[in-house]
Amino acid sequence: MPSSVRRRLNDIQSTIAFSFAEAAESERAEGLIRFQRVDLLFDTWLGLVHHYIFNRDLFSNGGDPVLIQRGPELLQHFLSLIVKEKT
Repeated sequence: MPSSVRRRLNDIQSTIAFSFAEAAESERAEGLIRFQRVDLLFDTWLGLVHHYIFNRDLFSNGGDPVLIQRGPELLQHFLSLIVKEKT
């Protein structure tokens, strides 16, 4: 990938990671999510999304994009990993 494209992609991911970190810190301060390093939370989410996009032929039945088809399921799975259970 050309360095200019890689830099732009990095800029986009950095912006998303910053917003993600702010949201995670807020939720953690309220005791809603488990304490985990924010960078690992973001990497886990990104890895899950990229895995489904990269392997869309395995996870999609055609038609709508794989994230439209499977997005709610992926989000629910990710949240089940980080949200604290109510006591």
